[in-house]
Amino acid sequence: MSRCFVSCDRPTTRYTNSPYFTTVPLWKLSRKIGLKRVSSRRFLSAKRMKRCENIGRRDRNSALDGRNLIAQQKFDYFLVLDFEATCEQYTKIQPIQEIIEFPVVRLCGKSFSEVDRFHRYVRPTERPQLTPFCTNLTGIVQGMVDDQLPVTNVLSEFHRWLIERDLVNPKSGEKTWTFVTCGDWDLGTMLPSEANFWQLQLPSYFSEWINLKKAFCDAKGYFPNSLMQMLNDLQIAHVGQLHSGIDDVLNICAILKQLAKEGYQFENTSYLKKGVVKGQKAPFFG
Repeated sequence: MSRCFVSCDRPTTRYTNSPYFTTVPLWKLSRKIGLKRVSSRRFLSAKRMKRCENIGRRDRNSALDGRNLIAQQKFDYFLVLDFEATCEQYTKIQPIQEIIEFPVVRLCGKSFSEVDRFHRYVRPTERPQLTPFCTNLTGIVQGMVDDQLPVTNVLSEFHRWLIERDLVNPKSGEKTWTFVTCGDWDLGTMLPSEANFWQLQLPSYFSEWINLKKAFCDAKGYFPNSLMQMLNDLQIAHVGQLHSGIDDVLNICAILKQLAKEGYQFENTSYLKKGVVKGQKAPFFG
């Protein structure tokens, strides 16, 4: 069987002196020997690709007309959430990590514009004094949390906020909505662990959400390491301070809208069952 080297790089002496080297253009050679065109999609491991499959789908009707229309979504609203919590550098804070910022922005599922927002700072009670590392990371200083309500009260306020907007126990017809987070930590680890510590029964609406990283993987073909990587890929300018909860939420909103403009239809990716995110082997608490 004859062999032929095909290279897109500049020829070197080693290969140009070889009887198997060809300078025929790649597209001509491909057509001549019957090769199919292969896309330059980024490589994904089989394990990661499997994780990204069947999360969402492309809405081709809105993506193919070239006008950058927003894909039709199955949810009336998206509630974008990003907690900030007490922390220490290089060690796990004891006895428990506590939420200190609770920001949620409600996006319209048709226009992806902001409808309204719920934003509270939260007073930690087990470790009320913020560490310098926590302040440097989040931009939250001690005075921003000292006079605030603890997490149990903030959760009650948030529930009332949902009721007032007919998102829970609706009076004017049921509306479909879901949470969106950048990763599974917020609703898969942080909130369940604190609820368990305070012996709180979380409402069922906290049990499923869209992990933006998984949705991005399904849309783009690779799993992003960070919020910044998604922004850079989509050529979206970063707004505010990284690890400020409300600023992170606004940046997540921008990514959601851009993916929808590119024809992506979002679906829930993550589910909490008995304190465990579906697919995880170890429970987060209890």
